Amino acid sequence: MNKKGEANRRVRQTRMLIKKTFLQFMESKPYEMISVKEIVKACDINRATFYYHYDNIDDLLNEIETELIEETLKPMQKISKETYVEGEHPFITEVYKSFQVNKRVYKILLGENGDMRFLWKLFDEMAKYCRKKWIKTYEGKCPKNLDAYNYYMIGGELALMLYQHEKADKISTGELGYISGEFMAVTDKMLSKLFKESVTD
Repeated sequence: MNKKGEANRRVRQTRMLIKKTFLQFMESKPYEMISVKEIVKACDINRATFYYHYDNIDDLLNEIETELIEETLKPMQKISKETYVEGEHPFITEVYKSFQVNKRVYKILLGENGDMRFLWKLFDEMAKYCRKKWIKTYEGKCPKNLDAYNYYMIGGELALMLYQHEKADKISTGELGYISGEFMAVTDKMLSKLFKESVTD
């Protein structure tokens, strides 16, 4: 490994250590009460190292949340009408697998010590992404009340995520993917009908 590669590896390791330590602190107290001093002491690094990577605690929290959301959105990028097979929802199931894999981080961020803005942030990013997909599907000619349908659908997705969080031992990711996928299929049929009506009018 060359010097640049080694340096990049060390940067990744340091950032991972800081994030891991921060999340450990969040399991016992609100993130607003966690200090940079506590983090650097637990990581055995100096303050300059922390500030080399992050501006402040909020910057650190934002990176954790953003990375988690990006990981959640990855499977959604594979969903399309072209690859859809009725009754099969493998990519949506992947979304719930992502929730399951990251359940500890979700539990921390959505818990009493977390940032309640995170849920809205997740909702907003999912809604924006799905809205772009709908617009592309209907070639920019949005069916009436598209945003209302989209918000309702994403709200259901997140409600299932919270259900999974509480009842992980009662329902599989496959079952959650199927429920969510069928709901999305129904929504798509409704939007297709509205689209055809708007074109006809």
